[in-house]
Amino acid sequence: MGTEENQSNDYYVDGKYFHTGIDEDVQDDPILTNEYLNKGEKTQEKDPYENHPWLFDKSKIIMASVVSEIMAGRADNKEAQSCGLNISEISPVLEKVNIQIEQEYRKFLQKAKISDNISQTDKDALINPENVSVKMTPLIENIRIFIARYLVQICGGNAEKLNKISDVEKNVGRILEEGFNRYFKIYEVDIPLYDKVYEEFDNLREDENYPLEVYLGRDGVYAFLGRRAKDIAKMRKLGPEKRKKMKEAGEIFEIHPKYITYPRYFGTNIDREIRKEYLLQEGITKQANPIFYDTGFEGTIPNEIMFLMGFPSEESNKSIKMLSAKYPVHRIKGIPEDKRGDILDYIEENAKLEESAEGFVHNEKTGKIRHIAKPTSPEEQFFFMMIKQAITRHYWLQEHLRVEK
Repeated sequence: MGTEENQSNDYYVDGKYFHTGIDEDVQDDPILTNEYLNKGEKTQEKDPYENHPWLFDKSKIIMASVVSEIMAGRADNKEAQSCGLNISEISPVLEKVNIQIEQEYRKFLQKAKISDNISQTDKDALINPENVSVKMTPLIENIRIFIARYLVQICGGNAEKLNKISDVEKNVGRILEEGFNRYFKIYEVDIPLYDKVYEEFDNLREDENYPLEVYLGRDGVYAFLGRRAKDIAKMRKLGPEKRKKMKEAGEIFEIHPKYITYPRYFGTNIDREIRKEYLLQEGITKQANPIFYDTGFEGTIPNEIMFLMGFPSEESNKSIKMLSAKYPVHRIKGIPEDKRGDILDYIEENAKLEESAEGFVHNEKTGKIRHIAKPTSPEEQFFFMMIKQAITRHYWLQEHLRVEK
């Protein structure tokens, strides 16, 4: 395929004119035709997954917290009873699970100690946290909670089933091992990539240009989590008084990244006005000056969003950045060309909390619209939480230390 870029950043691909990564003749793309701009599904009356056994709702959160405390030997009989848990019945199994967690965690720390991909400050935070000025919850405490979450979910939040749970050690050992492997993989692949993404976005903030960073889900969730961790860490470290003075002086420093779920299904199946309502609710407007992050490849979804919201077509070239992109103007700098395809496959296959969104529902309490999606399996959710820990702990630590300087 021959691609030629002209001085206005427009493209000719195999003799066909492209203006911003979308063919000017949008009739060939159903996501941008009038047929789909005015028709489609309305919001659903009810979320079909609101009572799904794998959904980690409030009752399961409380139960998982109690289970993790029992694991750690800090059982509170009153709290356990309030969840329907029988400590004497469930404790023997949880004691074995806790031993597994501690054994696998010791192996993990030994591997982390000699890893070439983990920085010394990150190693210290894991292995010698007393030597690091930034205080964080010990990782092993969070892992107990994640395993407790997994156990509660595989029982569907049913206390009676959980009380009688048995023979889970084999599965717990397997997912712990895999979870730690994925933790290491984040340092090998994801963090170097997101460093490049954040550097490029930081460069866009020069000359008093402050775009709203919009991370498109599901695949953009990890880049969003890292960016949000950096942003919150910076604000916490500066403190309210210093932040107030900086705002009064006109020094804008808060990023407030946005994460939205907008699969291709929405563009071809959901009513135009519903989509617009959702995007407006999320602050996706021309005035917000958004910059969209996606993994790849053609930028169809961010282009459809901008088309729907009435953005000038020439803004597309500067408003989309992707790890693997068909058009050079959309590519994140510094990523080797021969690695982009593998990177895209890896990130798109990574663990998620939910399947692709299927529609919208109105929240009667808040009046807001939200997407509907089936929860992924308890095992996949455990892997997601492990990956999330690796990313957020790294960027939280690094940003605190950077601000200290």
